[in-house]
Amino acid sequence: MRIAIIGSGLSAVSACRVLIKNNIIPDVYDAAEDLDNQTKKFKTKLSKTNPSKWKREDKIKMNGYSKFFGKEFPRKKFFGSDLIYKYIDKSKDNNPSMTHFIGGYSNVWSGSVLFPDKKDLIGWPKKSLPKIETFTKYFNDISYVSNNDNINSIFPNLKTRFDKLNYPKQINSLRKRLDKLNSKDFVSGNPRVFLETRNKKNSCKYCGYCMTGCAYDSFYNSKIDFLKFNKQKNINFFPNFILTKVTQNNNKIRLHFKNKKSYFEYDKVFLACGALSTSKIMLNSLKNLKQVKLSHCPSFVMPLFSKKSFPFNWPNTNTLSQIFIEIKNFKSKNWAHAQFSQPNEIILNKIGLLNGTNIILNMIRTFFIKRIFTVFCTLHSKYAGKYIVSKNKKEFKINYIKNLKTNKIIKSLYYSLNDKFKKVNLLSFKFFLNYANNSDHYYIGCSFPMKKKRKKITDTDVLGQIKDFNNLHIIDSSVFTSIPSTTFGLLSMINSARITETVINN
Repeated sequence: MRIAIIGSGLSAVSACRVLIKNNIIPDVYDAAEDLDNQTKKFKTKLSKTNPSKWKREDKIKMNGYSKFFGKEFPRKKFFGSDLIYKYIDKSKDNNPSMTHFIGGYSNVWSGSVLFPDKKDLIGWPKKSLPKIETFTKYFNDISYVSNNDNINSIFPNLKTRFDKLNYPKQINSLRKRLDKLNSKDFVSGNPRVFLETRNKKNSCKYCGYCMTGCAYDSFYNSKIDFLKFNKQKNINFFPNFILTKVTQNNNKIRLHFKNKKSYFEYDKVFLACGALSTSKIMLNSLKNLKQVKLSHCPSFVMPLFSKKSFPFNWPNTNTLSQIFIEIKNFKSKNWAHAQFSQPNEIILNKIGLLNGTNIILNMIRTFFIKRIFTVFCTLHSKYAGKYIVSKNKKEFKINYIKNLKTNKIIKSLYYSLNDKFKKVNLLSFKFFLNYANNSDHYYIGCSFPMKKKRKKITDTDVLGQIKDFNNLHIIDSSVFTSIPSTTFGLLSMINSARITETVINN
């Protein structure tokens, strides 16, 4: 049986892991764009040097952000490069994201992973619900940072044994004070992250640049897996292949690639190009399909201020989230996911502290830095608007339909969070609340939702198959029926693994 996987992100690598474990060698096609040679050399140079010995000009180059003064925060760059966003319409801030980079957005994710509450998987067919056992079977080798705390009561840990990160004592103390406020609608605890802490070469070095690319590949990145699988000849990897459409010839799936004269036929195809790219491919492939709807998770950023100073030893720190908070209230009856942290390098750059040389100004800024925090909060997709992706001849158009309730839900969550933070002596100012761009560009999907019974042309079964299009299995977030606020990547991985395992065992 000939099997192909399209893509190289988290969903694609999950399918690979399943097939490899079952002694199947798939053909993997991907655009496989990468950093330019100069940036690759720069990353390699950093990886061979202890962070304490990085030069100032290297740090400036790595960050790659210019100062910005509006409410909007820039997209995360990758070692100073924004090539990963090459195909995004930058004229529209709320457009969903797509990339042709090998590894997809696992190159710039935070590695945060939290198993969802099944009550938040609204509309998901029973047979499609994720299981911890799937993770244990196919992903147990991935380094997992976590803790046993109140979050476990609703969101189970992926492992019984896990790794630890070093947090400042004052942050640990704050976390304990928040724990005392925990209730049925509010739980807090340590972050859950796919981050290497054991392997000497790849373990976190606390360099202070988590948001701008890890020189030591400490974060789990599907690109690393694909390169390893290819080297070990566990896959047949074909770079520089951009899929434009699929057709069916009897029970075979034909793959049509951009600028390729011939097509390729397979018994089974697993499509994992990311929700937007997959949507465009299917719009090209289905004659009667004129448009698709994409869901997303709205989000907001909430700054906090403390009268008491907290030690902040940047850059000798990890700039990931330091506390996970899960919250719901009378208006948001599904969990919202909040990540609490001291300022990261993007925030530091925003206020001019990152590479500042003026001693007096730096002293003033440092005074405030030790007293400010940020909370990034994501909501369930049911509280968001919709992206409408349509095709006219060869042109694709993306429109956005707002949900008039989104801002009301955000405000209600802001007040609920603010009430909790007041009790631990953290103050927020509504004036600085950032939800002008209230969409998360990465948390998108649901264009071909899984259904118990397929009724619409866009409906798929629990194996990601569109009606009358057998043996093509969509395995990325396109087949989500709804998107919980809790971390996105893990759900993509487990759902992809479940579909792939079921398909090859049938």
